[in-house]
Formats: sequence, structure tokens, C-alpha cells
Amino acid sequence: MASYDEPVDLVEETLSRLGWGSAERAALQRQRLRYLTARVSPAKTATPLRPEPPKRRVTPFPTGPFRFFALDVETANHDRGSICQIGVACVRPDHSIDTWMTYVDPRVDRWVFTSLHGISARTVQGAPTFPEVLSMLRGALSGTIVYQHSGFDRSAIAAACGNCGHPIPDWTWRDSVQVARRAWPELRGNGGHGLASLKRHLGLVFRHHDAGEDARAAAEVVLHAEGARRTKPLAKTAPPPAPDPGDDFDLVEDLNTDVSQGSPCLPQARAAGPPSQPQGAPAKRK
Repeated sequence: MASYDEPVDLVEETLSRLGWGSAERAALQRQRLRYLTARVSPAKTATPLRPEPPKRRVTPFPTGPFRFFALDVETANHDRGSICQIGVACVRPDHSIDTWMTYVDPRVDRWVFTSLHGISARTVQGAPTFPEVLSMLRGALSGTIVYQHSGFDRSAIAAACGNCGHPIPDWTWRDSVQVARRAWPELRGNGGHGLASLKRHLGLVFRHHDAGEDARAAAEVVLHAEGARRTKPLAKTAPPPAPDPGDDFDLVEDLNTDVSQGSPCLPQARAAGPPSQPQGAPAKRK
């Protein structure tokens, strides 16, 4: 409403004709002051909304060039798509390794493997979701060789993509278990080729069931097999190490012989559980 000059004389004449006295004029003045005060007062601020959670930020990925990568994941429960941690070991041409790791919020209520890897819902609070991490890794690992230690990690990435409706990345996967079986066949039936057994055999130093550490260990296995790392010999006087009950659940050694090649066959690692576990049930690995 446009402002205008108040017709004071006209108002006074009108009040006189109405016969209003001092009491009525005082009441009218109070109403006038209330109106003017309301016009110049700042508007009431709206009730503040609950603040938005901080925008998740994915850890920047190392800059190459790299020869190959090794990838490892940890999951919250038996759903292989419930990825809660991803680690990538980035191997440079000089055999040095940069390790990248991020926690992932799997958006699940059921946590089964916390006692194994120490990751819980509290750990991943504020962490990026799998689609946010995948958007960066998809390009970073494209066109390169990506090692996994067993078939678990590739299947977990595929399951997580299925859960969120994203296409599976077209990465060139390799299996460091197969590399280890060819490089150290003497470990078949003598501890196996899981990371815990290779840790003892090769003298590796890492914390098992941490995605970053396990990814680095898988890369070290490949480098040892290539001869780029000096292998610590297995003590001949020591008895064969007992299998770690939390280790090679899905690294079932196939003792059959490939008749066509006349050599031990090297099957893809597959999921298997304790004898009491129903066939086909998911199992923790490596």
C-alpha cells in the first residue's frame, strides 16, 4: 500500500462532529500507535528447520600412474551388498603402494560382522553411501587390472550395485588367490592360500579384516609372486600352521586334477560355510 500524508485537519473535524471526547481520542491514538509499530517492526522469524546433515565427502583417490589395483571390502551382514568399508591398494610402476580407504554407510539395521572387523553403525555415521563412492571408483579403476583375494569382493560390488540400481562397473578383475596358488603350490593342504596363511608364509605385516590393509596385502601377494618382493621362506622345521577358523571360509581347495592339462586345476574361489551351514548361504571370507 502506497504511503500518503495523513489528513490531520479532516480527522479532527470528523472527530468533533462525532462528539468524541478525550477518552475516545486517547483510545484511537493507542490503536494508531499499535498499527504503526506493527508496520515498522521486523517480521517474526520462522521456526528454524532441523539442520541438514553435512554433505558427505568421499576421500580423494590417489593420482597415478598405477600398474594395477587390489580391492577389498568389508560387509555389515550376510548380504554381500551391505558394504561398510572399501579399500584399494594402488601399485605404482616402481612397486610402491598407495592405499586408499573409505567407510561406507550401507543403510542397514542388521550388523553381524562387527566382532570380526570392528565396524558398526556408529563407525559409518556420516560416511558416504555406496553410490557416492562408486561414482568416483568407477572412473578411477576403469581400464585397469583390479585384483581381489577370492571372488567375494567382485560379487559384493555387484550385489551393492544391484541394491542401489546402478550398473556394475566394467573393471578387469583378477584373482590374487589364483596367483598365489600358482606361485606357492606347496601351501595347498598346508595352510592354504588365504591372506592369513600367506601372511605367515610371506612375512607380510597387516591387520586382517580391515579393507585397506587387506587390499594392500593382496597387492603384496601379487608383487611377491612377480618377484618384486623378497619372500620370507617358510620354516621347514615348523609344523604346518592350523587353519584360521575365521579365515578361508570361501577358499575351498579343489584337490581334483585338470585331466586336460595334467595339472592341479585352479577353480574360482567360491562361498562355503561350516558343515552345519545350509548350502548356498552367504559366508564371510578371506
